[in-house]
Amino acid sequence: MKRNVRRFRAKARRLLQLYSRWQETRQDDLQQKCLGLLSEILVIQPTFNLRQEFQEAF
Repeated sequence: MKRNVRRFRAKARRLLQLYSRWQETRQDDLQQKCLGLLSEILVIQPTFNLRQEFQEAF
């Protein structure tokens, strides 16, 4: 169970990093990676709140 939580948290951190890079560059490939990672996260936890993740990070 802990491994799944760590994996989920790692994906959430990676999503924040990718989103931040995408905001700076507006590259289409980064946008696609963000959307793909977000869909993976939503499969694991449908109630994932990206806003909460941003508030914690910044």
